[in-house]
Amino acid sequence: MLFSVITFLALLEGTVAARVVKRNVVAAKCPCSPADDSKNVTMGPEDVLPDTGKPWPVVFLSVYKLGGPIVHSGLVFCDSTAILKHAPSKKCMSPGAKVGDSGSFIKNCSKWHTNNFAEGCQVPKLLQQYGCREMFYDGHNGGGIWSPIEAETGCWEVTEDDGMRNDGNLYQKIYWLTSENEKSHSDLQKEMQSCTSSTTGHRLDYNPGTFSLLRHNSNKFTTEAMRFLDLPKFAAKSKKGIHSATKLSATNDESTMRKVVAPLIRRFVMDNGNATSMLSAKCKVEFLTEPNKPNCRRIGKYLGGDDAGDCPEFEGYYLKCYDLKNGTVQSTAPPPVAFTEKVNGHCMIPIMGVCSTYKPNWRSSNSVLQQHSVLQQHPSARAKCRPGTVCKEVFMGAVLVGAAKCRPGYEYRG
Repeated sequence: MLFSVITFLALLEGTVAARVVKRNVVAAKCPCSPADDSKNVTMGPEDVLPDTGKPWPVVFLSVYKLGGPIVHSGLVFCDSTAILKHAPSKKCMSPGAKVGDSGSFIKNCSKWHTNNFAEGCQVPKLLQQYGCREMFYDGHNGGGIWSPIEAETGCWEVTEDDGMRNDGNLYQKIYWLTSENEKSHSDLQKEMQSCTSSTTGHRLDYNPGTFSLLRHNSNKFTTEAMRFLDLPKFAAKSKKGIHSATKLSATNDESTMRKVVAPLIRRFVMDNGNATSMLSAKCKVEFLTEPNKPNCRRIGKYLGGDDAGDCPEFEGYYLKCYDLKNGTVQSTAPPPVAFTEKVNGHCMIPIMGVCSTYKPNWRSSNSVLQQHSVLQQHPSARAKCRPGTVCKEVFMGAVLVGAAKCRPGYEYRG
């Protein structure tokens, strides 16, 4: 039974890519222009949303239902509070509202973060009427952060004749997050495209070429974006960035269920490489030239054994997070930390993983461009074996039958 559940989750996540199955028309047409990836989007690294010189106050989480419990998500920014005319709770959603302003002894205002503000074709109608804009990260348009034009806001993967799933469930929904956002979407985009978080030090790197269905997807992007913006407004500090509509589709860090089955999915269903995401060219040098700097962490305790933490993939190299004490990498995993705590480990190649004895001469590479050139010329110069192992070639007699592996030993001999 457990294996069936694991297989279902893995296959569901592995097969639902950036496209959605064809939907029958069961409601009025949505105000969505035909998609044209070549001209109807604004891509990074430049600002993907108009810069008005001030933060846009109203922020929503936009959620698009894919298959089963899996969703795609992004953030919506509105440059005024006019859309709150349609708010289901003006007491809680008005600027300056407090968590206890709901007027209910049973539920406070935080409930309105998980009750949808609008759904179905009402989503693009409202967002386009009030000039709101969406920000996404996914595998579309070459990957990276992007924004659809106004006529396609609220229409991710929706054609003119769509708007609802053929199973009767409304396809798109928006959830209110705040009406008094204090950070500009330009600052948010710069943060998300940086290599590491300015607050916790863990990896961000939402740049082209880094998308991964399991570990670095649209829902992980919205999680990190909400955490940077300190949203949802009424969520506890430890829960900033987590939303019930997206956490199962994000990563192991946000979902207890994902934590439990992750080690088994990697072992029985897919190889290690499919469970990780790659570094962008922009962030490789920073990640490789600071060998004793914390760059990973493990979120929370869970059943199913140690996870690899949030380490990326080095072009096929599977890395795990190891403890870092007084600047020295240990041979054991770092203690788990809370969702908002800082990195405390370092990514290295685990035992029996592919390794390399080549050490690039970083001193001879004076520029970032030259350092990238070194990486391209010597693709195996990426990371060391974990402590307690030694890098050895795999021989059968006198014949080399495999690449170098991190095998048991006393030290890394690079």
